[in-house]
Amino acid sequence: MQLGLFRKFLGGEGITLQSIRKMRRGADVRGLVRAMDGAPSNLYPYILESLIEFEGHGYLQVMMEEGIGEKLEEVLSSGGARSKELALSLMVTFVTNNFSEELMTERTTTLLVRTLKEADEDQRSMITYCLAEASRRRMTPIIFIEGGIRELSMQLDTLDPDLKCYTIQALREIFDAGYQEELLRNGVEERLKRIMAMDGTPSSGYAADMYSRLSDWRDRRSREGDVMVREHDVEVIRVERKKKPLEERLVRERDEDLYVRPSTRIEGRKRHGSVLTSYGTSAVDKGMEEEVEEMPSRSTRPLYERFERDESERKGKNRNPEEEEEFELEI
Repeated sequence: MQLGLFRKFLGGEGITLQSIRKMRRGADVRGLVRAMDGAPSNLYPYILESLIEFEGHGYLQVMMEEGIGEKLEEVLSSGGARSKELALSLMVTFVTNNFSEELMTERTTTLLVRTLKEADEDQRSMITYCLAEASRRRMTPIIFIEGGIRELSMQLDTLDPDLKCYTIQALREIFDAGYQEELLRNGVEERLKRIMAMDGTPSSGYAADMYSRLSDWRDRRSREGDVMVREHDVEVIRVERKKKPLEERLVRERDEDLYVRPSTRIEGRKRHGSVLTSYGTSAVDKGMEEEVEEMPSRSTRPLYERFERDESERKGKNRNPEEEEEFELEI
């Protein structure tokens, strides 16, 4: 009676430490994987330690056939710290042996990001290594939704050189997946600059390459006028064209930028004859229609400096308010 209770406590449903050791000695990989279904969580570490010994490609294929992926997900979801560490180690083995296509599912990627937020540095290294592969396997949207990009970005501040290299590699995969704006928004560029300043470290070269790719992308998109960047990096100029030939008074800056003097009011894209100016006159004469064209500025000079200079020039002239031009400015 007591022996039966003891066996139930150790394993339940016939899964005991003795049976695990027996399957381990007999290289019964299928039996070990199946044992995770009937074994209590306190026996997971012993089963996982046994499975880690069988790293050969043939054994890994057998594990995949027995559904090891779902069982590792269960460990990440509800297992203890030791079980999670061993499960992550086994995942790294699968990834390095080209089994990531079957292993990196949406659920696994979700659990990896959630585990990352509470992991120590050793676990973070393994998780980050797996997330780089998950991003390569089109799982970047899951990483983004779960807040993994922000977590990885902050992880660049680590003092662990290996973790730093793995993190840069993961962020590079995220960059290639099209999430450049998210990397900029989470301060990756500035963190990479700090890593580059530490010459001679293993991660400085990786950081320099990643920084070059990210800054080149930002500069290119800035010139196109279609990117989330720092304030004043992008300037959009609107030129007014009307059906009736009217004089367009534009101020030319550096022989390359057309700058329209800012007005104190901003109108929408379409104006109608019923819209009045602040002086009570019609905003658009009858029979006239505006066409607005957006052109990105190639100048890196902050817009507000040009605005202040133009304002000082305008104040020095005596203008009739009835003759004031109407302009639109968008930053």
